[in-house]
Amino acid sequence: MPFKVKNPNFPDDDITIRHLLTHTSSLDDTENYNHGYVFRKPLEQKNWPEPHHQNLHLYNNNEKMSLSDFLDTMIDPNSKWYKTEMYSKERPGTNFKYSNMGFALLGYIIETTTKTDFMDFTQKHIFDPLDMKSSTWELEKVDSKKHTTYYLENYKPCPDYSINTIPDGGLYTNIIDLTKFLQEAIKGYAGRGKILSQASYSEMFSMQSNLIEIEGGLGWDLSIPCCIGHGGNDFGVATLMYFQPSTGIGRIIFSNTSIESDLVEDVFYGMMGLLFLEE
Repeated sequence: MPFKVKNPNFPDDDITIRHLLTHTSSLDDTENYNHGYVFRKPLEQKNWPEPHHQNLHLYNNNEKMSLSDFLDTMIDPNSKWYKTEMYSKERPGTNFKYSNMGFALLGYIIETTTKTDFMDFTQKHIFDPLDMKSSTWELEKVDSKKHTTYYLENYKPCPDYSINTIPDGGLYTNIIDLTKFLQEAIKGYAGRGKILSQASYSEMFSMQSNLIEIEGGLGWDLSIPCCIGHGGNDFGVATLMYFQPSTGIGRIIFSNTSIESDLVEDVFYGMMGLLFLEE
């Protein structure tokens, strides 16, 4: 890496790739993480719920940056956005703390080790082999006629946006393409995957620690007894993608509405329960 990634509270402890993959690196998502959102048009306070108001000025001044430039500015101890608060007071490897920044850093590690842009790497090694023709990291490549409108929790439209930390989210895709990705994961779990070796699939879907409470595998959530998968949400969007090892059946939920309100959150995760937990 072009800079040291060290928790200043534990300067002699290494932060490893496995720590990043299991959210045990001690990296935290501070307020500066909000520099990563780039909206296509200015945001007006009247359209946004009050909890977001404090960040609107920041969002309106953000600029599109490459993954490397963004992380250089965030994590390099000599950079303008670096804060010691981005590291927790827990020793690396001893505590679970979900970190989007940690997964952005994993993408950067791919770039530095392969000398390949992360977007090009995923195109070659994931999208092309799985025939995911409608998936892209670049908003400019999305057909506007096929792109949904995002809605905030107050049901007002949210302008289109992209993020500078693409490895932790920001993929533009559809149900058909994401189904192909999930099908590959199911095949990999069953020993029939084609993107990774069977040893890699086995490790990815294996519980990584019995000593501390974590969600489970390498990037995959194993904390729900019935199924394996992952979910996420952002402004105007929420997703869930899980499969049941016992049946080999997977299910995906997309929402184009923020789930920040209790009502929408209950409905969204209620669908998860109907599809998986109540069978």
